[in-house]
Amino acid sequence: ACGDCKVRLRVQLSCGHMQTTECFRTTSPDKALPCQARCERTLPGCGHVCQELCGKPCEQRCKQFVPKALPRCKHLGQVPCHMDPAKFRCEQRCDAELSCGHGCPGKCGSCHPSFAFGRALHPPCTQPCTRVLVCGHPCQSPCAKACPPCVKVCENKCDA
Repeated sequence: ACGDCKVRLRVQLSCGHMQTTECFRTTSPDKALPCQARCERTLPGCGHVCQELCGKPCEQRCKQFVPKALPRCKHLGQVPCHMDPAKFRCEQRCDAELSCGHGCPGKCGSCHPSFAFGRALHPPCTQPCTRVLVCGHPCQSPCAKACPPCVKVCENKCDA
């Protein structure tokens, strides 16, 4: 035995991968070397390659993202392989037309009626307001807010 020999050796592990380690780790049976290479085993059920290190047990649920049709909104989402797409919250932009006429800035999974107690709950519009004030100037507030009084110099003149 080498004792605490620090010479680095390249050894073949029981899994077949090669690994570089200190000499003393190869001679001690109580210090089994966990393989640090990427696992090459395929997961049962989906056939994707395990994402763990070779020396660790494979995950039971595949975490690889795959495109799946989302049944609530019909968008295509990147969903973890093991997950039921009905339980996935869509991350695509909602774009439903708001009462102001602008597209919703929220995410589909947050606004869609199936996620929000049966009715769509959209965030307030963030677009600039398109309303014209009585003085003729455009409103400077965000669309969802009430138009404040104009602070610009009024160019309208009353006929005397």
